[in-house]
Amino acid sequence: MAVDAPFATVSDLEARWRTLTAEERSRAQVLIDDASDKITTTCTGWVDASEATLRRITCAMVKRAMATPMGDDVGALTSESETTGPFTQQFSF
Repeated sequence: MAVDAPFATVSDLEARWRTLTAEERSRAQVLIDDASDKITTTCTGWVDASEATLRRITCAMVKRAMATPMGDDVGALTSESETTGPFTQQFSF
């Protein structure tokens, strides 16, 4: 089943999360468009997904992006280390 992008509305996001300010609504619309584009360009088989699934995934992506602080500190992970057996990963941004 083909579904037209964008896959969600700002109202869909608010229904799943919280009421947004006017500024947040504007940002949310941009992120909804970005998320819908990301799904259509990178996810094979998205055409077979239901409208509800596409809406849910889009809203989850936008909620996650909006919950992340904006500014110079975005992606400013200072340190992370994981060790499993003889394997170690370490990140510093």
